[in-house]
Amino acid sequence: MHLFIRSILAVWLGVVGISFAESNFTESRFLYENRIPDGPAVLFGEISIDGKAHPLMVDVGAEAVLIADSSIAAQYGAPMEETRIKYSNFKGWKYSIPAATVGGLKFPASVFPAYDLTSIRNSLGTGPFCILGWEALKGKSLELDHDAGRFRIFEGPGDPPAGWITLPMTFEHNLPNIHATLAGKEESWQIDTGFNDTIMVSQANFERLVADGFIRERNPGAVTRIGETRTMRTGYFNKGKLLGVDLAGLSVTTEPRDYDVLGMTFFRKMNLLISIEPSRFSYTLRKNPVPPISETIMMGIIFTYDKGQGVIERIRPGSNAEKLGLKPGDRVERIDELGDVPLDAFKMFDLCRKYAEKPVTLRIKRDGQPLTVPLPLTALVDSWNRSPVPAK
Repeated sequence: MHLFIRSILAVWLGVVGISFAESNFTESRFLYENRIPDGPAVLFGEISIDGKAHPLMVDVGAEAVLIADSSIAAQYGAPMEETRIKYSNFKGWKYSIPAATVGGLKFPASVFPAYDLTSIRNSLGTGPFCILGWEALKGKSLELDHDAGRFRIFEGPGDPPAGWITLPMTFEHNLPNIHATLAGKEESWQIDTGFNDTIMVSQANFERLVADGFIRERNPGAVTRIGETRTMRTGYFNKGKLLGVDLAGLSVTTEPRDYDVLGMTFFRKMNLLISIEPSRFSYTLRKNPVPPISETIMMGIIFTYDKGQGVIERIRPGSNAEKLGLKPGDRVERIDELGDVPLDAFKMFDLCRKYAEKPVTLRIKRDGQPLTVPLPLTALVDSWNRSPVPAK
């Protein structure tokens, strides 16, 4: 689970209507379906706990059946005992949670871990949510159809279409992994749908790939991860292929636990079928996929979100935001083009796609004083390789 991702309930829960005849699965095996957002690369849906609906992230990189935000878990009783995320100092508490359902998936009342996920929520602008981990998918299959813009959960093993590639999936450190070769060396790659970026590699792999010319390193930076700040080496691929995907231009960081990890922005290059028990990873490369865009490059701003407002965390050097004098700590209370709605990462993505190469009007509060700033957006920028998106 690598959750350092850069009311939205209505956005998450807009289920796409799709004919089951399009899939090799039968309708009787279908358990759950929801859309994959166009913006941040995450899988969100809904869980019902004791009859009350809460947002849900589907994260096969989480070693659990269910993880709750502590503010949700506290609604159902007092904490029972302390717990922590493995290989981390991040602490939480176990709670007794009532029976829960995710579509056709049913979970009896049980004791589940809960953590304060505020830092993650603030990076997206969400309310409290729960996380469905890989253990909840035992004996089931998770289908990610990026072409159709949806994900689905089915009972039983996956049955990929003809022509797909299928790899065995192993569990290392009790997390799902596949084996694949990068730059002449076979590595074990963790599958993590809770990691919204592209690729993380071990320190040793990073150094090897830099030395061999596959990675161009940037200055080390700090990344916020589940309430912690850790220094990580960052860079971009100059060349290389992994699972048939051309890596040139994709971002890469080191992984603090020295794992090699594939995230959701990488998986946008594919359609996937992940089966657990029997454990298989099936995929096909997408043909001419529409690139995801980078709203942070287009705006020149990295936001966190607080109470429906965007708080500027960092300004990209050389951006229009820097030229206009915007500063970290500025609070964007409203964007005229969005109207009077709470701000979040999903709406920023929609704003950039709709108003590319046009100015948007930011209503800012700085040290208690109001400011109005017309911010010109750049042309659409491909978040895979930070290049202009070709016109259709």
